[in-house]
Amino acid sequence: MKYRWRSLIEFALLALLVELAMTGCDARPEGLGTTAMARANPGVGWLEQDLMTGVVDPGLKHGLRPDGFYQPNLGQDWTPVGPQTGTLISQSRIIYVLAMGYEVSGERRYLDAMKLAADYLLTRFPDAGAPGRWARAVSEDGHVVNRDFHAYGHAHVILAFAHAYKVSRDPRYLEAAMQTWLVLDVPSAVAGRNPQYDMRGLNVAMHTFEALLALFKATDSKLVRNDLKLLGDFVVLRFFDPKHGYFVEEITAAPDRSVQPDGEVRLGHSIEMAFLLSRAVDAGLPESYLVPANASVSYVAHLAAQDSRGILPHTVDYAGRVRDAEPIWWSQTELLRGLAHFALHRGRNDLRAQLDSTLKSVRALYVDPVRGGWYRTPGARDKNKGEEWKVGYHVAMMETEIMRLTGKTFRSGAEVLL
Repeated sequence: MKYRWRSLIEFALLALLVELAMTGCDARPEGLGTTAMARANPGVGWLEQDLMTGVVDPGLKHGLRPDGFYQPNLGQDWTPVGPQTGTLISQSRIIYVLAMGYEVSGERRYLDAMKLAADYLLTRFPDAGAPGRWARAVSEDGHVVNRDFHAYGHAHVILAFAHAYKVSRDPRYLEAAMQTWLVLDVPSAVAGRNPQYDMRGLNVAMHTFEALLALFKATDSKLVRNDLKLLGDFVVLRFFDPKHGYFVEEITAAPDRSVQPDGEVRLGHSIEMAFLLSRAVDAGLPESYLVPANASVSYVAHLAAQDSRGILPHTVDYAGRVRDAEPIWWSQTELLRGLAHFALHRGRNDLRAQLDSTLKSVRALYVDPVRGGWYRTPGARDKNKGEEWKVGYHVAMMETEIMRLTGKTFRSGAEVLL
């Protein structure tokens, strides 16, 4: 039965690819937006400049090589440092970042750079004998150095190729995204029958949900939507704590909704999951997702308000006591995106003042005013601007969402996929 199910999906995939290919390969621009967003809310006018000069341009200039390999290890002044290894994370995230550069600016050079990076992923990372499976890492000369299956990385492949397809309409990227989705076999993973794709961690489940949401919005595939809802229901049922209003980081394999004892809540993840559920509702999924989403935003916003700077520690325990106090940069981007989305899109006026003050605080604490880019933490002035996990993905996600909320029109339409 499992193989029959897969063959039906593969048939549907083929039909979808044919249908989409017939629509043509050029994105249909609806015109770039103006800077009216800055006039409407002067406090956010710097975000577009920060995205382009502090994230996209340095990645393109210093990280992306002429062959499409992205070297993630970049020093304080963006100079490449040390040996470089390309991973599914770094290569996928630069594809997304360059796609956002094109969406925001409309300049062809960002589209060309994105395609260069995407083609490198297509040609250097795949497992030749199994379409939709990818090596975890390659060396600077393009040879595979780690063939391990990385579930989190595969989710990012889907995310990257969904965005690459949206801005280029190149069917090769869509085919790669769909083949990777088939490999994930979400129903088996949710049921605990996929040993390579362990859904007991929120990090993997959430980023798979994010990837499927992007793929669904890029294709309007009912089959992808079915998996998206299955996974969304699973995350809400198993990871959300309705008593406290947060998403736990790990669950057990038991079917009784038990969580890992002495576990933790990563606050950035909790509000990130809330945002994704809300965007899924925008895409037509159940409005009931807004209940845990709003609760999680309230929980995280309350903890951020306890800090004089309005920023988040990394983790707390189940009782809300700080476990890891490091105010890492990506948690703050998720905080800002969540506050902005729920304040401006979901009508949470109780969050508006906090959004404004935290936005000012984060800009002052994390953004390098001289060289551009974000510090890892407020005191990390001597740290690298780039590494495998620091390619600009979180910053671009936050900044494009606030642009969207405040009136920005993108190259391919009124909104990017997420």
